[in-house]
Amino acid sequence: LDGLVGDLIMLSAIEGAAPVKAAAVHLKPLAQGCADKIMAAARRKRVALGVSVSGALRTRVEEKHLAQALNHLLDNAVKFTPPGGAVRIRARGLKREVKIWVEDSGIGIPRAELPRVFERFFRVAKGSAPRNPGLGLHLVKKIVESYGGRVSVKSRLAGGSSFCLSLPSAPSKNPRKRLD
Repeated sequence: LDGLVGDLIMLSAIEGAAPVKAAAVHLKPLAQGCADKIMAAARRKRVALGVSVSGALRTRVEEKHLAQALNHLLDNAVKFTPPGGAVRIRARGLKREVKIWVEDSGIGIPRAELPRVFERFFRVAKGSAPRNPGLGLHLVKKIVESYGGRVSVKSRLAGGSSFCLSLPSAPSKNPRKRLD
């Protein structure tokens, strides 16, 4: 219930057009912190969890917002990945944006449902957690869009899912350093 209330408060703030306070955020420690938060659940379920993010990658967001988006994606990935499967966060820096993927080897999403997964209160009928109100992916989309980014998903049944967040990059402290 606390999580749902927190999601509703954040969604209200983002949709209320309150200005976001973007700052340069280092992705590696943020991604690792999010993975650490879900690690116990992954271990209980025997799901391998990995992080592959360069220390040089930075984006311009409010750290708690991006953490909340990644936490939702990781929670879903672990929840819908069968024992023995894998979940991974990876990222790559491009010229003007950073792409962050949360990938799993889970049950996948039916093709017909993909266009709707980011809608408010939408739940994929088969396999949805019964108490899931369908706000998590909608909140992920709203967070990413509030920073001028995009979110997308690729998935196939029994073949896993890959959610991609594209966000504006923040200049590296060492501009000569390769970003990927």
